[in-house]
Amino acid sequence: MLDSFWSILPPQNSRLLQNDKDLIKRNKVRVREQNRIYFRYAAELFTTAMFFATIGSLYFEELRPGLPVFASSAVIGFSLCLLAISNIRIVKKHPLPFIYIVALLCSWTATENAIFLSNGIGSSVIFTTALLVFAIIALDYSWRINLFVAILTVLFATAALLFEPPARGIRDAVGSSIITLLTILIGYVPRASLLLNFEHERILQIERNIDTLTTLPNRRKLFEELAKSEQVDCKNPFTGALMIDIDNFKQFNDTYGHQKGDLILQQIGCFFNDFSFDNHFETFRYGGEEFLALTTTFDAKQLESLAKNLVQTVYNLQIPYPAAELHYVTISIGYAYTNTDQNIKYEDLIEQADRALYKAKRTGKNQAINANAL
Repeated sequence: MLDSFWSILPPQNSRLLQNDKDLIKRNKVRVREQNRIYFRYAAELFTTAMFFATIGSLYFEELRPGLPVFASSAVIGFSLCLLAISNIRIVKKHPLPFIYIVALLCSWTATENAIFLSNGIGSSVIFTTALLVFAIIALDYSWRINLFVAILTVLFATAALLFEPPARGIRDAVGSSIITLLTILIGYVPRASLLLNFEHERILQIERNIDTLTTLPNRRKLFEELAKSEQVDCKNPFTGALMIDIDNFKQFNDTYGHQKGDLILQQIGCFFNDFSFDNHFETFRYGGEEFLALTTTFDAKQLESLAKNLVQTVYNLQIPYPAAELHYVTISIGYAYTNTDQNIKYEDLIEQADRALYKAKRTGKNQAINANAL
């Protein structure tokens, strides 16, 4: 049935707007890429602001006490910029903690300016603006963002009450608390909107690349994977191809109807999904009752063993199939192997496997034939 396909799609209800945990997990690659972009922009903006603040502190007397803070923040920000544009693995894989670091630096600088440096000129607006920007751009679980913002606000309000004059301290503590509450509410809106866009794109991509009947990748997805494998810098190109065909399928369709035939395709598709996962190769629905399996890891002997094992395993499923001589579903396979030194085109590799398949069909079916033996 189609349950295995629809299970990968999210429920279309209000829970999408209430729980971002599943959205982030399902779109972790897109989320990571977006956070990398946000980290770079945040580091660049922070560094630029601290640079101009440092220059300004040299010329304006009221900013001069902040020179050490601004200068050190500019240096730290510049280091973060270098990290953001680097190819360091930890930054590429885990950019989110660095966004939190930038938010901490912004909050620290804003606190220093609002409470300790400006002698009444600074206000909680600087601090809360930094938190608002962070809450909007960071793609993380809402509870973590809200907890982070709340803790920083408590620290800021405490510092304001302890180190500022009473009237200004109360003003800044109350003002930052109110604006932080609004930040928690406002910050969720753009984050949820972006995550929902990612999810919709993911669903469209699945629908575009998955054959809904068998739940296997379709021919369009096959061509995309072949194009990737043909790139010069591909580290793991495909080296083996298995062209697979369900025996006597046309006869079964003509006798029992297409609905019965679709049930057979669904059962075989589910089996291929599991078998492919367990044996580390990719299977695509090539068209009709034909399937194409590709591998990057098997050598010639392993590919032969895999093909014969697949034929036997399908028969052992004992799927009732009156159109076949054995009364159960069987498959025929033609397989071809090439090593990376041969530089063979994939259309040639697939064509070789296809020729071997036709020989398997002509000479008895329910078997696997090696294209190199033709």
